[in-house]
Amino acid sequence: MPAGIRAQTTEFGGITVIQNNSENTEASVTLTKAPGSSPYFTLTGGNRGDYGLDFGTGVDTQAGVLIPYVSQLSRDNTAQGDTVGRFFATAATGPNDGLSDYTIALFSAPAGDEVNIDVNFGFFPYSKWIGGNARNAANNGELTELSGSSGLVLNTHFTDLATPGGQYTLSINTLTGNNASQNGILLVTGARNEDNYALSQANANGSFTIYCHDNGVDGATYENDGVGFVYVPTAKVGTEHLTAIGRVNNDASMDVSAKIPGKTTTVTKGATGIWYLQISGESPATGTMLVSPEGGVGNTTDNIVTCGWDQAGSRWVIETRDLPGATPGLQNASAAADDVFSFAFFTAPVLPVVTLTSPAAGSAGAAPAGVTLEATATDADGSVTQVEFLRNGLVIATDATAPYTFQDNNLRAGHHDYQARATDNEGNMATTAVNQVRVTLAPASIPANTALSFDGTNDYVTMGAAPTLNVGQMSDAGFTLECWFNREGAGITSGSGSGGVNGTPLFGKGRGESDGSNVDCNIFFGINAEGRLVADFEAQPATGVTAGDNFPITATHDPVTNNAWHHAAVTYDHATSTWKMYLDGVPAGSITVTANARPRLDSIQHFAIGTALNSTGVTDGAFRGRIDEARVWNYARSASQIVASKDQPVSTAPGLIGRFGLNEGTGTSTTSSTGSHTGTLTNGPLWVEGMPFGAANTLPTVALTAPAAVSSSAVSAPVTLQAAATDADGLVVNVEFLVDGVEVGEDSSSPYSFTWTPPATGQYTLRARALDDLGGSKESDAATLYVMPTANHPAVSLTSPADGGSVTGGTANLQAQVFDPNGDAMTVTFYGRHTVPATPGPDFKIVQIPDTQFYSEGAAGHADTISVQQLIATFGAQTEWVVENRKTRNIAFVSHMGDIVQKGNNGGNNIEWTRASAAMAKLENPITTLLGHGVPFGVAPGNHDISPIGDYDDGSTSFYNQFFGTSRFAKRSYWGGNYGSDNTNNYQLFTASGLDFIAIHFAYDTTPNAAILNWADALLKAHPHRRAIATSHSIIGGGNPASFSAQGRGIYDALKNNPNFFLMLCGHIHAEGRRADVYQGRTVYSVLSDYQGATNGGNGFLRTLTFSPSTNSIKLESYSPTLDRAVNASDSIPSWENTVNLPYNMQTPVMGWLPLGTVSVAAGGHNAALNWTGLEDGKNYEWYAAVSDGSLTSSSAARRFTRAPNAAPTVSLVTPAHQAVFGTPVNIDMTATAADSDGSIQRVEFYRDGTKLGEDTSTPYSHTWSNATVGTHNIVAVAVDNDKAVTMSNIAKITVVVGDEPPVIAITAPTNGTALPAPASITLTATATDAEGPVDKVEFFSGGTLLGVDTQAPFSRNVTNLAPGTYTFTAKVTDSIGQVVTSDPVIVSVFVEATAPSDVSRRSVGLFDPPAWTVVATSPAPYHFNLPGSNDGDVALKIAGAAVPFSGGITLAASWNSPASIAGNVDSYDNLSLPFAGADGNANISVLDNSNNNASDDNPTTSEQTSGVSVAHLPYAAGWTGASVSGAGVVLSGNLPAGVTISKLGEAGIYSIDGLSTAGNLLAVPNGNGGTSGDNVCSVRIQEGRWLVEVRDNGASEQDGDFCFVYIPATTPGVFAAAVSSAGVVSRMNAGLTSFGTLTATPGTDGLDLQFGDGSVINPSTAALFVTADSTRATNALDNLVAWSANGSKFRIFSQDLPQVSGTHQAIDVRILVIPFAPPVSPPANTVTISAPDATAGEHGSDKSLSFTVSRSGSTGAALTVALAAGGTASPEADYTGFSSSLVIPTGQSSASLPLTVLADDIAEGTETVQINIASDANYSLGATAIASASIADNPAQDWSLANISNPDKRSPSADADGDGLSNLLEYFMGTPPEDGNNGGGMSVTTTGSSAVFTFKRALNREDVTGEVEWSTDLVHWFRGGQSNGAVTLDIQVSTQSLPSDDPQVMRGTATTTGGGPLPGKVFFRLSVTE
Repeated sequence: MPAGIRAQTTEFGGITVIQNNSENTEASVTLTKAPGSSPYFTLTGGNRGDYGLDFGTGVDTQAGVLIPYVSQLSRDNTAQGDTVGRFFATAATGPNDGLSDYTIALFSAPAGDEVNIDVNFGFFPYSKWIGGNARNAANNGELTELSGSSGLVLNTHFTDLATPGGQYTLSINTLTGNNASQNGILLVTGARNEDNYALSQANANGSFTIYCHDNGVDGATYENDGVGFVYVPTAKVGTEHLTAIGRVNNDASMDVSAKIPGKTTTVTKGATGIWYLQISGESPATGTMLVSPEGGVGNTTDNIVTCGWDQAGSRWVIETRDLPGATPGLQNASAAADDVFSFAFFTAPVLPVVTLTSPAAGSAGAAPAGVTLEATATDADGSVTQVEFLRNGLVIATDATAPYTFQDNNLRAGHHDYQARATDNEGNMATTAVNQVRVTLAPASIPANTALSFDGTNDYVTMGAAPTLNVGQMSDAGFTLECWFNREGAGITSGSGSGGVNGTPLFGKGRGESDGSNVDCNIFFGINAEGRLVADFEAQPATGVTAGDNFPITATHDPVTNNAWHHAAVTYDHATSTWKMYLDGVPAGSITVTANARPRLDSIQHFAIGTALNSTGVTDGAFRGRIDEARVWNYARSASQIVASKDQPVSTAPGLIGRFGLNEGTGTSTTSSTGSHTGTLTNGPLWVEGMPFGAANTLPTVALTAPAAVSSSAVSAPVTLQAAATDADGLVVNVEFLVDGVEVGEDSSSPYSFTWTPPATGQYTLRARALDDLGGSKESDAATLYVMPTANHPAVSLTSPADGGSVTGGTANLQAQVFDPNGDAMTVTFYGRHTVPATPGPDFKIVQIPDTQFYSEGAAGHADTISVQQLIATFGAQTEWVVENRKTRNIAFVSHMGDIVQKGNNGGNNIEWTRASAAMAKLENPITTLLGHGVPFGVAPGNHDISPIGDYDDGSTSFYNQFFGTSRFAKRSYWGGNYGSDNTNNYQLFTASGLDFIAIHFAYDTTPNAAILNWADALLKAHPHRRAIATSHSIIGGGNPASFSAQGRGIYDALKNNPNFFLMLCGHIHAEGRRADVYQGRTVYSVLSDYQGATNGGNGFLRTLTFSPSTNSIKLESYSPTLDRAVNASDSIPSWENTVNLPYNMQTPVMGWLPLGTVSVAAGGHNAALNWTGLEDGKNYEWYAAVSDGSLTSSSAARRFTRAPNAAPTVSLVTPAHQAVFGTPVNIDMTATAADSDGSIQRVEFYRDGTKLGEDTSTPYSHTWSNATVGTHNIVAVAVDNDKAVTMSNIAKITVVVGDEPPVIAITAPTNGTALPAPASITLTATATDAEGPVDKVEFFSGGTLLGVDTQAPFSRNVTNLAPGTYTFTAKVTDSIGQVVTSDPVIVSVFVEATAPSDVSRRSVGLFDPPAWTVVATSPAPYHFNLPGSNDGDVALKIAGAAVPFSGGITLAASWNSPASIAGNVDSYDNLSLPFAGADGNANISVLDNSNNNASDDNPTTSEQTSGVSVAHLPYAAGWTGASVSGAGVVLSGNLPAGVTISKLGEAGIYSIDGLSTAGNLLAVPNGNGGTSGDNVCSVRIQEGRWLVEVRDNGASEQDGDFCFVYIPATTPGVFAAAVSSAGVVSRMNAGLTSFGTLTATPGTDGLDLQFGDGSVINPSTAALFVTADSTRATNALDNLVAWSANGSKFRIFSQDLPQVSGTHQAIDVRILVIPFAPPVSPPANTVTISAPDATAGEHGSDKSLSFTVSRSGSTGAALTVALAAGGTASPEADYTGFSSSLVIPTGQSSASLPLTVLADDIAEGTETVQINIASDANYSLGATAIASASIADNPAQDWSLANISNPDKRSPSADADGDGLSNLLEYFMGTPPEDGNNGGGMSVTTTGSSAVFTFKRALNREDVTGEVEWSTDLVHWFRGGQSNGAVTLDIQVSTQSLPSDDPQVMRGTATTTGGGPLPGKVFFRLSVTE
């Protein structure tokens, strides 16, 4: 049967296996075809458990799938030498030679051993069936290869689920057009030559699940290895010899069944695990039964299925058995409806009978001869449709009617093998045996060039032993064999011996005979069964070479074609031990063998042509065909020498030791033209025309005449391929028909045709190839055939760009050719997507840097075995390792897992961030990384990077964004962007090995943020082709599978629906961990890596992820650059793992197809085109087109192309020059040239030592480095083009040396802002240096006044008796050449403290309210306010009816949002309340309303308004300190301490109060009524040790204006002043009203609430509030309106930002003054006592807590602070924690607790006491119990040491008090005296080969210590019982051997290896005791 037909022929059958012995050789088994088999396959031999098959397609493993099943229920080969007894087995497949043939592999279950047992099988060609083989490159790896039916696509139809392993989904509904699983069955098999088998499960949605199971493993545990499968639909029954199919349930019912008409199929249930199957009229004699296990549910997850024939019952018996028992037991499925097995029965065909009646075998004649061919043919079950006549295997004629005849004329000389082949109406074929005809040359016309024809049976030429033809005679030259041959049939094979080759001999000297003597084979040269050249020799003995060893070679060329001349050559070079093969002058493979290997030089085997002879001349093998020009050379010829001489005869030449031209033309001998070798023709080889040397062969011409160049056909409809072919200088031997490059059929006679049935829909390329008699061949032009579901479907094929080509620019013009069989108009839609490179790129790495917090912190507590400096340097060592290994390890990206630092914002100290930034900056240095923008990296802030720690919602990442903010990344080519206004959440884009990635870094958050997750989801959808990685600090915990954190779960759930999302990385938890989650068949891996809990803060461990696109895997490995090793057991990393491999497909795209556009094609049109725009540089794309005629649609195959990569810019650093030297001071100009051949330069950046100095965006590109620093520096320029490609320039190494630099000076003391009481004396000190030498002098100045000169360092000047005021000091330095430099100024404030008022009762305070002006509260007479008048917006101040002179005191006012104001809708919150002096000099208050809501850039308009206001007048005469100041800074009135001055500074609206203490509180209010001062606001601040007052207009601009202020010393009674921060922190309180309760400040969105104690004494009904904004800490207080109101018993301050006055409270810092209307009554005093309710605890055990309680009697209206002191023998912080020198009893409570926690130590100190005393204080009196005590018990072991060890220095647990080698802790554990060196304990050990027995003592009542026996093999690494050292695991069992009352106890232990093996050769034991 022709190979093209065999490739479309379903075959089936059985193999009956006879075991001859228990060995594993070919002789150990005898294999025969079982009855009921199809006729066309061949058994190719086998050995134990491996049986070879050949289905004749040439590439069986690519042409179809083999499905085998065991056809015996069980077997026992004991009689044939086995020892296992009865066994059960499973079958699998594997390619026999890795390329072409199949092997059936049989393994016993569950032992997994190769066994011999009968087997059935089916071979299902892909042209007829939907099926395939899915395989992996590595055992248990991901399935990455799928060969199968046309249209069957990996990861589309067949999907490896990855997790769980060994489970695959087959979804073919789109291929079958229906619900596949409900309309057919699936037969499955294991597809690796090992003990796996497969099961299938039919799913309701039409898909199938395939399971790969190890036949020795119990339960639903599967193995990720290859499987084969074929879908058998019910519609196929009645075709392909398929008689019946079914899928059988546990109850013997069938889900799916079908049979041919007239047949009955019966399934009945037998005993447990047994079913009976009958098909009427069928048995193993009539066909082949295939049975496939069903699985996946309950019991069937691991059952094997076997089938055998019950002759007595005329039925098949099917058994299912449960794994993995030694004898698997019969078992039913779990439920009645569970599927158990599927079956398919194929009936063997009945072949026609054909006889070739003429010519008779052995007929002869002379050329040109004629032969009459006659044949008879019949068919028992049908009819004969044709008889073909074949000559030498080629069809020469076909006759469709009897009598079948043909006349074959003009035959050339040679052997002609004739056969007849009959085909019946079912397509079955039968072929006769060969009848050979011999045609000789006509004696009168013998040509000059002849050859010999060999009959393939027994013809040959022998030269005898011919010792001079032994090859390899020249020691180093080697040899060459070559000849021309024309193979005309299979011939008979021979071989070169064990370990050699088999093939039909061409010529040579020897064959396999006996090894190690002179009968070894000298050289064998032939053609193997696959049509490839082979050669071999057996070696003579030499160093490293055993006599008789074989050294074969097999060529790699395509199989040779028959009936055509070919040139064959083989060379062997002795010097290099290298074989080389050539076919037709083309290299066809080479190998290098063992050095010194040489052919056997003394071989006495005979030389022969056409056969192989042994040492006595006995033949083996026979060549069928013609041989000419056989040559033997004594050296290895080169390829060029072989080509130069192959096409011409060579009579003589140097090194040619044998040449048989075979040109005699007659007679029975032939002679070599060199040497004296004569050969004898034996058994009648024929003289024939030889190879036509001379003129070059003219190739044949060929044209495919049908089908047309573009055509269509319906699927499964036969297509006739026709061709015309001629040959100008010879004959056309054959025409082959090719479909997509693969031969499907051939014809040897004109008209050349072949009928081919398309196997599936799709686009096919058709060609014809003609072969002439000289071996030349030519292919026709191609025709395109569209195979559609119906004949009316339109079709489309792609024409441009070429598949695998490239395009330039950002646009590709897509072109397609369309065809509609009806000529209709069409629409064409183009689809495209990014794809992966055509060839997988190299491996690359991503590096995880986890939790570097302890390196950044640099705390001594984490420097366990290294210095603090080394600890800090660890972080930099990690990034330095990345830089050093970037190229060699191909590191593409670095991801930091967060916890960059330990202490977040660290109270404003950024030292940790500085260290971390420097470490990560190593990745950015273009000079060391040789990358313009460094190694791409991203950072995810962790919980420790946020302050407060972990508070994402309300915390601050200010330092993170200062050091790792957007400004750091924004112009780096890999930075993608950020979420919101900062870089807390960010992403990067990078590419590695042609794969594009997006890495999103999420900030730590305990609750997922929906907005951020939506942002991330949108990013993945915007970049669907980029493989997505999510990094956050906390995603999973440790272990595998690890648990998600809340954030991890949130990220996974939000992003899992994106096909490109595959990986999440995190740190946070000290452990390694991972998990794999599958969504819609896609796996997302999560990986935890964190080592912070290890020694030295993590020992520098990081994690690398090696991506291998070629193997579709990601390898996880840990590594420490500081230790130069991976994590191991000694590091105590929870759930750590060695190398982990994660399967991940990098050879398929991650995005789906996107429609690019639709174009219309007019009726009759054939072309469609579309521009695809926006293509990215260097990216890979694929596309296809779909065509529709309005009702039917078809799609093309996909094509791929690449956009040509962007040309990187060029850049050259012009200046500074390399090795240039500069002297300071200097500004260095950096210039560069840059260009971009395919775009533009976006910018050029300039770097110094890796730090970016600046950039330029236009040419000429330049930057100036100002004030360059001394040292050696590397300067580079980096160019960035419009596509973000980056190139680094040449490096200029420059040196900056000291030049004529100006001197440097700085005042070091006092510091700027120092405040000192008057009179003050200070010492001014300064440092002054000059690069060129010593300075000349230093001068000190106060303002412009010279204070003194110093010429010697240290430079200083004493200044004494400074009066109150503000002083500005500077220092000037003069160097040796007269350069003068002045230091920065230092401002010092010298102050006086004001005295408290002499009579605080002399103050007037009140509240004024509408209507008119009503005094609603005021001071008692005679200081009460009254008669305020009724002028709208102006309050006239009168005290006891008398006007108040403005200059007589400080007048304060504050806007008060009173109840009456609120009721009158006159909100005071936006008012201005300003005191002013009327025309009469008396005090008034101006109240103005500001317009609101006001514009943000405009002054509010104001209008007078009567609304709530609080007012106070504090007379100077009563001692109140303050003043009224004009806008020019002139004091208008006041009471100020001597020396205090007020001045206006240079800036508008800023006034300095010099010389006044800042220890108290100062409030200021603006003064004015109309004009520029009439609408002002005031704020105060402390700056440089003095008070500053700033006045601003209500439009928020600085403005000079009048104001007054009051200063409240800290000792002022009767009033309360304080500073209150926006966060509610109260400070700088005076003592005035503290006895009435602690002031509590509570910030809120509606204002800042103030409460005194419980609010019962001081509250808005008893006192007035005055407020001034404080801008000391924040400038947002400079321009605010501040008012207040009552909130119950609390004062509420409300502040609004000017000028907008939006009605929204803005939190600011304030200064407050609370003045009661009348002096409050003091509360009663408190009496305090202390007690110890929990007075005992200890260093050992669970009770480590003590508790003291401080109680008070009396008022609880205010908090009370109680001073405490600690005493006793125990010390705070050393022996316990929790002590504080004060304890606050909160407001409203009568007591407070002081809890203490005991600290354990190693000191033997006995019981200690803790004593807490209450210290005396004016705020309370001491009660009867002012002292309380408690006790701390020592650790029992330490008590023991104290009692038994006299020397205090030797009492620690690790010490050895008596020097006996046992620590004190061990002595305590064993109960031995610690000071008696002669009475020690110890441990005795006795070992045998398999166990160790040891004894030791243990004292009673030692519950505080634990003893464990540990073992080691090297005294370095120690392990406990049950632990493994990687090679062995020891179990240790310990028991008590003494009586329970014995003290100490005697303990006995035994150590054995797990599994019972011997102990290691060297093993040590020790007793480890821990507290």
